[in-house]
Amino acid sequence: MKKTLGIAIIVYGALILLSALGLLHFSIGYYFNLLWPIVLILWGLEMLISHVARGRRGFFFPIVLVVVGLLLLLHNFDFFGFVLVHPVSLIFAILVLYIGFSIISPRSFRFRHFRHFEMDKKKLKSTRVGETRLGDEPWHLEPLYIDNIAGSVRINLATAMVSEGETPIEIIGGFGEVRIQVPEGMAIDAMAEVTGGEVRLFHRHVSGLGTNQLTYIDDGYATSLSKVKIRIRLRFGDIRVTRAN
Repeated sequence: MKKTLGIAIIVYGALILLSALGLLHFSIGYYFNLLWPIVLILWGLEMLISHVARGRRGFFFPIVLVVVGLLLLLHNFDFFGFVLVHPVSLIFAILVLYIGFSIISPRSFRFRHFRHFEMDKKKLKSTRVGETRLGDEPWHLEPLYIDNIAGSVRINLATAMVSEGETPIEIIGGFGEVRIQVPEGMAIDAMAEVTGGEVRLFHRHVSGLGTNQLTYIDDGYATSLSKVKIRIRLRFGDIRVTRAN
């Protein structure tokens, strides 16, 4: 997104400069209002290319950007001959339809972003839509994989019994929030990423639109007998990994 936005701003600035120098004799504002959907198209294509290059799935959001951008661009050129709905309403409607199909349809409709661990080593816990809570009572932490389309995930590691070795926790989702509490002394290697929203990883914080990612690893992680590797990715929402009180 940064590259796309940067290129768009450079092109727009160059056009303003040419207009100020008298080399262009048309309204910059008119053409900006006409062609701005190209930014959405380029952003979606950039994300698609990035996903393919990194071997990721989860092409829904980039495709939405490209389709909405094309529809708005064609609308600006009066291709349809009628007024399209507001772009925010259009995107919201598509997202609602997607979530509905995700609930009733096969696994092919579900988000699949990345796979850092073998599936047969994971304990699968997929709620798709709703809330997942772990750790309200003492529990034994096993390799854990959580897949949510929309909803919240709350995990309290302060009440968990952790076996020797590295225990992975992987959480992916579309919309919602993730809250993980980590006790003092537990060795952690964490990565949290959200496309639009907020990430808090202990004392670090980042927020906004575009890819927001934070990483953290304890100094003695490599030599710790028991350690937890956390990987979290959301499309939109709020991620917080904090030390338990």
